[in-house]
Amino acid sequence: MPEVRGVAVPVRAVSGVRVRMAAPADWPAVAGLLVELGRGVAAGTAADPTHQLQFAGHIRRIENVTLIAEDDDGIVGVIDMEYHQRLGDHRPQARVHDLVVTERARGVAFASEADGRSCDTRGCVTGGGEGVGLGGRAAAR
Repeated sequence: MPEVRGVAVPVRAVSGVRVRMAAPADWPAVAGLLVELGRGVAAGTAADPTHQLQFAGHIRRIENVTLIAEDDDGIVGVIDMEYHQRLGDHRPQARVHDLVVTERARGVAFASEADGRSCDTRGCVTGGGEGVGLGGRAAAR
């Protein structure tokens, strides 16, 4: 069983989880994930057109990458990253601002697919993620 910081994490096989770039129409589901996490987002923001426009602008910025994980039942996770370059290193590095997985999908190992997908188009070097399942309160702030 894989471990994260010395704690065993149960992992289920990836079956039917797809990772793709976020679209403006994903905002209600993304807002729902943030509400489920307790991130301080009000439930009403999911239907607020101002928040949807803000999300649309956010995902269009070149330095931001927001990926959606979905299965046959809908969106199960989101990871939001901001890319930057460090002095002396031409390869972009990502800061993960949010990583949220809905309760029903926690423990599914799709982290390595998301990691690889974001770097395919950026030419960056990944940290060598091993597809560790996302257990517990899956969030990086």
